Amino acid sequence: MAPPLALLLWAQVDIWTADVVVGSREVMAAALVVTATTLVTRRRIPFAALCVTGGSILVPAALGTTIASAPAVFLLVLAVFAAGRHGSARLSLVALPLAVGCALLGGAASPRETLASTWPWSLNMVWIWGLGWWLREADRRVEATQRQSRADARAVAAEERLRVARDLHDVLAHSLSIIVVQAEVADELLTRDPTAAKRAIGNIQRTGRSALDETRGVLGLLRRPEVVSHAGLADLPGLVEVFRSAGLPVTLDTQPGLRLSTDAEAGVFRMVQEALTNSLRHSGAQATSVRLALAADGVSVQVDNAGTTGATDREAPAARASRDTHGPVAASLNGGPRGRGGGAGHGLEGMRERIEACGGRLESGPLPDGGFRVRAELPGSVLLR
Repeated sequence: MAPPLALLLWAQVDIWTADVVVGSREVMAAALVVTATTLVTRRRIPFAALCVTGGSILVPAALGTTIASAPAVFLLVLAVFAAGRHGSARLSLVALPLAVGCALLGGAASPRETLASTWPWSLNMVWIWGLGWWLREADRRVEATQRQSRADARAVAAEERLRVARDLHDVLAHSLSIIVVQAEVADELLTRDPTAAKRAIGNIQRTGRSALDETRGVLGLLRRPEVVSHAGLADLPGLVEVFRSAGLPVTLDTQPGLRLSTDAEAGVFRMVQEALTNSLRHSGAQATSVRLALAADGVSVQVDNAGTTGATDREAPAARASRDTHGPVAASLNGGPRGRGGGAGHGLEGMRERIEACGGRLESGPLPDGGFRVRAELPGSVLLR
């Protein structure tokens, strides 16, 4: 608001105290009042403000009144700049020739000027308009960058929520499955073999504490995202030992000296954890093997479970009960017991998401003998030499 009103005051002083007007001073003074008043709204209606400013030049000129004063020129400059700075792209392109025409005709109408002398001055409207347009485009680019930054931040937050949800699912599904199986063992052996029942209860305690520690660790990353803590290949022997103590016979075969990127190791660990958890819950105490090896184009990770075929009386009682209740491992990994379609199948989905995030692919399916296989292939780019 201040610039046009200050220019109006300056122009009025010139009109009434200096020899700058040819024709009626009253007409020119009124025209400049209309111009300055309109320019107060130049940010909201820049094209209309320019039209009114042009009219305040051309209408008095048609009545034989012109002015040769700096503040009057600056009012036109302000209108042209506002058209480029605040106008829409389409109207700004119309505003440019309009501004040049008004400056050209207004100057040529003065008896003190000629068309030849006015023409170079009128071309100044081009760079004045261009400056406003450049600033408008700069603002648009900054706004677009800010929008993209906000969208990226939302995407990162969503990915972080998904990662935390996957980690919590893996931790809780693994731990609760072991706790349930060991609780069944303790319940069945409490009177027949108190020592074995006590060992099962001890496994429940250790598993529960471990689950609490892992859960605190996952949730702690939400408060301190700069702290990165992932389970890796070095933790696989301990993981396998936990399942062995729960009654699942597991063998682990790893490539000596195999090292992967942090994300790849975390993905492999969670994949193996999920596959063993489902094996424990749904296959009974059947032989399960975990194998990590170098492949032709990267790394392969394979978890095989023998399924329920050939179960023996040496099977852990709770594991046998779990097998009889839930069916073969294929049912768990495919979303529910065979023929009933229950369950959401989040285990396979979570494993696939983790492996694909590392650039790999996951395959799973039943084996001919009734067991189940989960196999991941990771690219060579995840290998650390």
